[in-house]
Amino acid sequence: MSIEFDTEIDKFNLDEELMQQVSQFGMIGDALTEAEHRVRVCEQKEKEIRSKIILEVHQGIHDDHFDGKPTAQGIEAFFRVQEDHIHSKRAMIKAQKRADDCRQKIFGSNHKRNALELLVKLYLTGYYGSGNNESTEPVSDRKRHKRRSH
Repeated sequence: MSIEFDTEIDKFNLDEELMQQVSQFGMIGDALTEAEHRVRVCEQKEKEIRSKIILEVHQGIHDDHFDGKPTAQGIEAFFRVQEDHIHSKRAMIKAQKRADDCRQKIFGSNHKRNALELLVKLYLTGYYGSGNNESTEPVSDRKRHKRRSH
């Protein structure tokens, strides 16, 4: 599931932008929760695979892979080349990337929220005009145009 995150802000539709930001934040938060859960599941799966292989080595099931008594390094090396471990590790890396992406989008969403709050303050102070839709350019731009025309 891909989460799209819109960083653009329409300063003339702040009410819609605020509602959209809240909705996006909720979707990103849900995706982060799911991604972090997936990471925990993958970590557990890897622990189970490691335990199974260690038990099998100590039971002698993999004696043909070792010369003599298996060492900790030998068992670790054997573990790392097992298909189950490789698949589990790839799934964990994918889940961790997904969680990292979601965290980055949460950061971006918080930044957007702060920008929206500042734009609302500017709007409330009349920065974008008197509110009667005479002009959509900021008051400061209109003042500059008036000075140039005189």
